[in-house]
Amino acid sequence: MTTHRSFSRFLAALFMANLVAAHATAAAPDAILGTWSTEDKDGNRDSIVEITKQGDLYVGTVVWVKYDVYPENDPKGMAGQPVVDRENPDPALRTRSIQGVEIVKGLRWTDGEWVDGEIYAPREGTTYSAKATLENPDTLSVRGYIGTPWLGQTVTWRRAGVPADAVSD
Repeated sequence: MTTHRSFSRFLAALFMANLVAAHATAAAPDAILGTWSTEDKDGNRDSIVEITKQGDLYVGTVVWVKYDVYPENDPKGMAGQPVVDRENPDPALRTRSIQGVEIVKGLRWTDGEWVDGEIYAPREGTTYSAKATLENPDTLSVRGYIGTPWLGQTVTWRRAGVPADAVSD
């Protein structure tokens, strides 16, 4: 009888722990809101994306770029000219500034992560399916993929203004 009572208490405690965890998760959807630093392939700050909420969905807009003009050695001959969305598949959008481009669209909060969105990669002019997970309050893992999340790449964004070495994983 004691074993049965102990097991029942264990199950009740487990059930309560799951309720508390579910409640904590339910309060987290807007934790993604704010400004996030993206990094280039060498780990240097590349741009800042502001994530906002539109209805029940989350979107991200480029609000700052490290380089606003092309370098002297630009392979497409645009040295010194303003950086634009030149790889966009829509010719009408190729002259727009990268700053102001909505690169994250339609992320929806479910089961502790943001899913079913899209992310646009201006350097390639390619749009991928996207999902995001908050690793801690200042670190966001953003995964772009084709078809299934298994076939993709994850990048780490850090909350803008927080140095990388100050973030604990």
